[in-house]
Amino acid sequence: MKKESLSIMTVKTLLSVVIFAGMGTIIIGGGYIVGEYSKMQNSNKIIKELPDKWKVCNQDSDCIGTRLDCTCYIKDAINEVYLNDWTNILQERCGNDCMMHHAISYRRTKNEAICENSECKIIEEEYCAKAGELINDYPGVNKNLPDVCCEGLEGLAGFGINESGECEQLEGGPFLTCMPCGNGVCDTINNFDENKCNCPEDCGNETDTSNWQIYRNEEFGFEVKYPKTWVVSEKKHTYINIHTNQPGGIVINIYQIDPNNTLGNIKDDVKKRDGVYDLREIFVDGVKGIAYDYVGAPKQAPGGTVYIFEKNESIIHARFDCYEDYETNYTKIRNRILSSFKFIEKDDTSDWQTYRNEEFGFEVKYPETWYFTKLPRRGVLISASEILLGTDARPGTSIFLTVIDNPLKLSIQNWKSKDDEQYNRKIILSKENEIIINGKKYVQYIDTIQASKEELETGYLKPEQSQYQRMNIYINKHNYIYNIQWRGIDSATESELDLLEIITQTFKFIEK
Repeated sequence: MKKESLSIMTVKTLLSVVIFAGMGTIIIGGGYIVGEYSKMQNSNKIIKELPDKWKVCNQDSDCIGTRLDCTCYIKDAINEVYLNDWTNILQERCGNDCMMHHAISYRRTKNEAICENSECKIIEEEYCAKAGELINDYPGVNKNLPDVCCEGLEGLAGFGINESGECEQLEGGPFLTCMPCGNGVCDTINNFDENKCNCPEDCGNETDTSNWQIYRNEEFGFEVKYPKTWVVSEKKHTYINIHTNQPGGIVINIYQIDPNNTLGNIKDDVKKRDGVYDLREIFVDGVKGIAYDYVGAPKQAPGGTVYIFEKNESIIHARFDCYEDYETNYTKIRNRILSSFKFIEKDDTSDWQTYRNEEFGFEVKYPETWYFTKLPRRGVLISASEILLGTDARPGTSIFLTVIDNPLKLSIQNWKSKDDEQYNRKIILSKENEIIINGKKYVQYIDTIQASKEELETGYLKPEQSQYQRMNIYINKHNYIYNIQWRGIDSATESELDLLEIITQTFKFIEK
């Protein structure tokens, strides 16, 4: 009986048959025919396709999926009796491609081998990964993983958002995670986070802080946003605490360090401390700083992060303490708050006094050490020295602020011309400069004036002054002329003139 005439069922039931043929020996055992490949080699016949007879079958269990070529995918089915022979052929042709030593490939589909009309065939069913499951980033990298996500899912790379709000890809091998990106929900599934970096359509607003509160400190020169349920407590000139409204949450403590110190010295000091790790450089709002994490003392905060920045000629120290109740979400909350941190120009007027006039709708600030005098006829005098009305005391460096009716709605130029004429001012020289106050452009008039006898008698001028300078800014609003006038600028020092400029810049209109 020729071997080819043996039925497949008969072959599979043989445990061990030894046939002597001349000097050669053929062994049939374990249900596999092991001589076909040798006979093909001896006949010099090159097999390029899967022989039809190797696909003959009686039932589904006879069949198994296989490759047809050197690619790594199951494309057809073969009778398992011939699997070793087909594997040898593919190995000779392809080497050990796909790191396989047999013809079964990595499965990117659930290829079910069946016997149909006595022929092994493949029914391809998509082998896909569900939400939160991994797929190969490159087909066939891992034989135990599919290469595609199930319908409605998308393979996403893992990204984190660093303390500067920038995207950083996480290390995770050549794999992606299937997520329902595009469903309108910024999801976390199986500890994998969708975020603005890998799923902007769902998570573009995950750092949205539009409904948060804003804390602004012009003395320290910064502003920051925080959740609307949190609480702010502060001690002027000393520190600011921003924290959750219940104990056991997150506390942010912000204060200034000795400005004579430097970031370099602070960094060297931090390196010597116990419980400090991950010392690093960081940029927030374009400002370079340092950051480090720390382990808290027993019975205190379990740990947190410190950020130190040098800006506006001062050093800002911000410490985030995290307590146990918030450990899980600490990093996300911290980074959202930190991404809202902005440096602003320091306001040297933060501790000044404020004069506010509700009737005419304006306010102005002045130094705590200066003097404020209310004048008749809608005027105020802000001066470096105390003025006693009705005496011969001279105000020196000072600002007069008056409000004058303008019922005819004259232009600034016409009003000034009539005012100079009314008071018989002899203008020797006049200069005009543009000045911007709170974003608005105005004209600044610097006049050199011949001193009159009456002016010398008021005591506002020194007896030897035959002429003096006066700076006026006129603002035409609400049928009034608002006049900001600098006095004593002839003898004022450069620092006093700078102070007059700062006082002027604090002038602003308010809602009446």
